[in-house]
Amino acid sequence: MISDNTVSGISYKRHPFVYLVEAADDISYNIVDFEDAHRLGILSYEEVRNTFLEIISKNEKDDLKWVVGQADILKCDPNESIAYLRAKAINTLIYKCSEVFWKKRKSILKGEYKKSLIEDIPELQEVMKRIEKRSIEKIYNSRRVVKLEIAGFRIMSGLVEDFVTSAITPESKRDKEQKKILELLPKQFEFAESSSAYEKVMHIIDFISGMTDVFALKLYRNLRGIEL
Repeated sequence: MISDNTVSGISYKRHPFVYLVEAADDISYNIVDFEDAHRLGILSYEEVRNTFLEIISKNEKDDLKWVVGQADILKCDPNESIAYLRAKAINTLIYKCSEVFWKKRKSILKGEYKKSLIEDIPELQEVMKRIEKRSIEKIYNSRRVVKLEIAGFRIMSGLVEDFVTSAITPESKRDKEQKKILELLPKQFEFAESSSAYEKVMHIIDFISGMTDVFALKLYRNLRGIEL
């Protein structure tokens, strides 16, 4: 990595792969959130369909008429139709980002590239900004989504509290419940009792961050006695 000297101390230019990870995050959050909004009834089929088709139309490797035809065939199940268009839209964004990455590879490798890959696709700026604006207006502030987000806070904080408290309590002072909680840790996340508190917490965070939403909810309900 290329050193980036600053007054505050040692720092480095962004690693080239960071641009790819950032693009993957940008693509996933923007497109999948839009699909979820349709599935939850927040956005109409027509709005999400037309938005995704606008993105797909910028991919010269796709036959737009054929894509529209396939989406219409699946229209008897709107969720499946949108899922198909979502996949095609993501494919377009991946293709376009890879083009930018290759075109700008010299400045990226030198640590001189200052944009995100998606920001450097002029033909997609309007539609991506529209997605962002609609997401803020209709999705992220929707009562239904806010309720889910609050539930997520409760679930994550509850799991962290249960497992971290059990982990950092000295083995000789753990009560029966804490011992049982730690027995739920998969083998790959187990820690040595001689490890530092920091290392133990990292094992727990690795375990929790890898959970799916459904698994986290079920485990939280189990630990709270809501579900057996």
